[in-house]
Amino acid sequence: MVFSGGKVGRYLFNSTFVTAVTILLTIVVATMATYAMIRMKWKFQKVSMSLMLLGLMIPIHAALLPVFYMMKTLHIINTLWFHIYFFAGLE
Repeated sequence: MVFSGGKVGRYLFNSTFVTAVTILLTIVVATMATYAMIRMKWKFQKVSMSLMLLGLMIPIHAALLPVFYMMKTLHIINTLWFHIYFFAGLE
């Protein structure tokens, strides 16, 4: 009864798509950032590592509202790309 009238298949596809793209984007960006931080020797290496660690210490709830306003300005609220950018940005 519950599954006959709803769009469960579409919801499952949306969730799977958002999860897969978010994971892929996070892995690619994290790999490139890690390589640059660890293997390359450059002037601001320690400063950038400190900023990245400082960013990890900020509570997630402090970042929710600014990210929402930024996505609202880009007019991508209520789209799949909003969820992808949002979840990838919070990782």
